[in-house]
Amino acid sequence: MRYLLFVLPNLLSLSRIGFGLWVALLIQDPQNAYFCLWLMFFAAWTDIFDGALARYLEVESDFGCRLDPVCDGIFLISILSAIVYAGYLPIWYLVCVFVRYIILYFMHYHLFLLGFRHVSALWSGKFTAFFCFFLILNVFITLYWPFRFHELWVSTLLWLSTLLLCFSFVFYMVRYVQLMSKRDHNQQISDK
Repeated sequence: MRYLLFVLPNLLSLSRIGFGLWVALLIQDPQNAYFCLWLMFFAAWTDIFDGALARYLEVESDFGCRLDPVCDGIFLISILSAIVYAGYLPIWYLVCVFVRYIILYFMHYHLFLLGFRHVSALWSGKFTAFFCFFLILNVFITLYWPFRFHELWVSTLLWLSTLLLCFSFVFYMVRYVQLMSKRDHNQQISDK
């Protein structure tokens, strides 16, 4: 029974990958934008409830903590790839998001290998992911319900999202350097 309880939050996390791939396939036809909005709404709820469910069931784990951001990244990048492929956003934005996620993943994995087991996401990262998601939602909304200044609106959100990607990346880099220097300092003390 305990194993089943452990699996449920992780299945919620993994479902985001399925939602992301489903949306990526459907967005090639703008007529599916409304349905895609609903799929992304359900995916957003899985992101909220996977951690809450793990805490409620008292089955939080290192695996779940590492799985959640990986699923978030795959969800976001799969949808962004389809949006860029369809020509709704520029490719440089996808490259920025992809490179940021890859670098952060390897930084967190490196910290994990060094013994830092509970390195959680920063609020700047969560807010940035939310804002990227907000940009994607607005792309879908303007596809389904275009309005007069939709290009200006999406362009403004695109640049704000890019700035947030850069700022949150800097915050993660600062934390990484701080943790590495703390580890080096502790190692120097233990060597004496």
